[in-house]
Amino acid sequence: MSYKRQLLLIIALALAVRLVYVLQIKDLPFFATPVGDEAAYHRTAQVILEKDLAAGKRVFYQDPFYPYYLAAVYSFFGQNTVVPKAIQLFAGVLCALLIFYAARAVFAPPEAAIAGIIAAVYPLFFFFEAQLLKSSLVVLLTVTAFYMLLSYHGKRRGRLLFFSGACLSAAIVAQGHSYFYVPFILWWLFKLDAGLALKQKLSRLALFCAGASVFIVPVAVRNYAVSGDFVLTTYQAGTNFYIGNNASATGIYSPLREGRELPPFEEIDAVALAEAGAGRRLSPSEISSYWFKKGFDFIAGSPARYGRLLARKAVLYVNNLEAPDVIDYYFIKDRSFLFNIPLLSFGIICPLAILGIFFTLRDKSQKVTLLRYFVIASFLSVILFYVFSRYRLQGVPFIIIFAAAALSRVGRFYREKRGKTLVAVAIALAALVWLSHYDTAVTTPGLGYDVTATMYMDKGDFEKAAEYFRQAIGKKPNNLSVQLKLHSNLARCYFELAQYGRAAAEYDAALEILRRNGPPSDKQAEAAMQMGLGFIFQRTREYDKAVAIFEEVRDKDPGRLDVRVTLANIYKKQGKLKSAVEEFDYVLSIDTANIVACNNLANIYRDTGKFAEARRYYQRCLEIAPGNPVVTKNVERLKDYEKRKE
Repeated sequence: MSYKRQLLLIIALALAVRLVYVLQIKDLPFFATPVGDEAAYHRTAQVILEKDLAAGKRVFYQDPFYPYYLAAVYSFFGQNTVVPKAIQLFAGVLCALLIFYAARAVFAPPEAAIAGIIAAVYPLFFFFEAQLLKSSLVVLLTVTAFYMLLSYHGKRRGRLLFFSGACLSAAIVAQGHSYFYVPFILWWLFKLDAGLALKQKLSRLALFCAGASVFIVPVAVRNYAVSGDFVLTTYQAGTNFYIGNNASATGIYSPLREGRELPPFEEIDAVALAEAGAGRRLSPSEISSYWFKKGFDFIAGSPARYGRLLARKAVLYVNNLEAPDVIDYYFIKDRSFLFNIPLLSFGIICPLAILGIFFTLRDKSQKVTLLRYFVIASFLSVILFYVFSRYRLQGVPFIIIFAAAALSRVGRFYREKRGKTLVAVAIALAALVWLSHYDTAVTTPGLGYDVTATMYMDKGDFEKAAEYFRQAIGKKPNNLSVQLKLHSNLARCYFELAQYGRAAAEYDAALEILRRNGPPSDKQAEAAMQMGLGFIFQRTREYDKAVAIFEEVRDKDPGRLDVRVTLANIYKKQGKLKSAVEEFDYVLSIDTANIVACNNLANIYRDTGKFAEARRYYQRCLEIAPGNPVVTKNVERLKDYEKRKE
């Protein structure tokens, strides 16, 4: 196939799969509504658009490049979140072409064609391109930096070095892991021409570093200006390092506090826990240092355990597992045939790349060496922290190029009829594929269904939410808190749909899971499930059953004032006014500003003809909340009661 036809094929394939993919996911709630990190980036972009170009008065915790990109897009096209995704999808086509050109520069046309085609249709690329995340732009910037370095190798033009550095600088400001590429590039540049004078070599390094400072320096200056603290880009690195290197680490992401994975909680918890541990207020750089120290303390104190953890992360890096984010790859995989095309998973491409690296070990050319360096930089940047699908994505273009080299070499073996070699290659590939598909059991199945269901529930579409919660439960998540949340949320959906029997069954299922887990059970979670059942019986007017449940919860935790208020309201409906008054009095003795208890107690006194007491409690309500419309209306009704009595 001619060079021109190869280019057209790559462009056509890249455009086609992206169009099909968008048509497949456009009706899912998260396509148009930002969620998780997307929502955080979207909010920061809105802050920037509101004439706060510094994006706040605090040191950046999250990488700042992407919010500024969003703000720039929004300034031209309005705050339509689909537009930046469309730009990213088209940029993905450009990225596939750059991978084609890079492979052609490193190897030869056959490898370039294979790499370009794989890059055009690789599902993880367009999966992230269609999200409001930095990942696809980081890939594009890194590949561009790599291709400019290859071009510099051929042309020795200084501006290529500068622009390569600038692209990597943007990638660093977009994703801090990109720092790992810098020392490898500097070493490669230093060794590029053995006979070159030291002064010329240093001049070359300075030119690249000048480019690499283009985005980093302004961010560092901005951070210092708003805080007086020197932080190059963000103060998140220490937290990320600790998350990946502690006694409880699994190799993938887990929040500092369970159930608080979302961006606002991440920063709050990182600061609060660090300052609690240090016993004083800390600057952003000190917070990052605190978490780095905790991570290094674990490494120094448990070297054997750390070695096993590091090995586990290395296995996870080459594993077929796509460590899930808020938008789950496996949820999309269940819905798109594009994600099920044979030979296009990381679990196939990575083993091929390992073979490609092996096949090219004797190739000492500087271009192949640079390619190796980029793979090593990606590998280290991930396993020294924790394995995340979108962090690993940055190294995938270079892995694809090595995979293309392996396929090209296997094709040559076939043409040369080297049967024994082909058998050996097949055995090695089979072993590597087995390793890459080894079940690591570190994720929670059904995450994507849970997120989608929750979004439908938040929109009030309880029918669809229930459908996705059922599917999430069917995935048999292995995390207890996730199981409880799914059954509880499904029960809520059924409750809103007036399917009370099914709602009760879900709460019963959640309670059974809790009790089966063995002592000590989660008393707070158990109370929440019991109260859910109680509310169902309250709605269906089975007051005796409701009272039995709420009394049990109250007796286990007498301090639960919300339980006592609910119980008092049910007592009132049953005509047990004395019991109701006792509960409301207890609540007000603890929480003197509880306007619900105060107002409902006043209503009881009004309805029983004790108008003076009623007036006293209504007046107390108005002192708590002056002008409250509900209380004001009740005061008017009290006057009517008094007139009728006269």
